[in-house]
Amino acid sequence: MQKILLSLILGISLTACATINSTKSRQLDQQLQQYIGQSAKSIRKDLDLTALGFKTSKVPLQTEKRLSYTVLRTIELPLGTPAIQQSVSIGAPVRLATAPGPGYQVEMSCQIHFQLEQGIAQSVQYSGRAC
Repeated sequence: MQKILLSLILGISLTACATINSTKSRQLDQQLQQYIGQSAKSIRKDLDLTALGFKTSKVPLQTEKRLSYTVLRTIELPLGTPAIQQSVSIGAPVRLATAPGPGYQVEMSCQIHFQLEQGIAQSVQYSGRAC
């Protein structure tokens, strides 16, 4: 019974993490869609990604056809956490240890590109692992 309960809690926790990131990405996309049809100058003046809760690198880069922002997401990767050699169900062992331990941080990036025509945003596209 405890193993089933533990499996259920673990599954809900993992789903919650995925849902939070997915929701945040959707909210960002909704925020950025409002800038379609605006000038690059207006976007640079009005768009404040840090106020939306995102860490950014540098100032936005602009070319004739593109206005680009870089959003950074810090991911904590644990080191040397051993897997428990008991299986919750039939299959591979599941790591149950969640205590904080030694690890390192990796900054993943997401590039946000506004495609420009004559200085006006026509679309927004995303690239990178943190989007």
